[in-house]
Amino acid sequence: MPFELGLRVLLETNGYLLDHSDQVYVIRKKPPQTTPNYLITMDSNDLFKIDVTGTDLALLLRRLAKRAGVNLVLYSNVKATVNSVQLDKVSLDTAFD
Repeated sequence: MPFELGLRVLLETNGYLLDHSDQVYVIRKKPPQTTPNYLITMDSNDLFKIDVTGTDLALLLRRLAKRAGVNLVLYSNVKATVNSVQLDKVSLDTAFD
């Protein structure tokens, strides 16, 4: 596993976020989530619009599967935070990728 990915997973699992910019790493505590920070919509062509900021990956995957009407099994070790994702008019397969 690459160093940055391993560090990010370790930190996010323990309530911290890792930001990287201009060769500088910044570690900060995850802010408490009081409201969901995501929007998932599906149009008549089964294409999704997804706008996510600072949301638990497992929660996002569950909500996406529910919206698409598909079954999903997650292992308990799916622990990460999606810092920012904006997708427009993508298929379910593309969204999961």
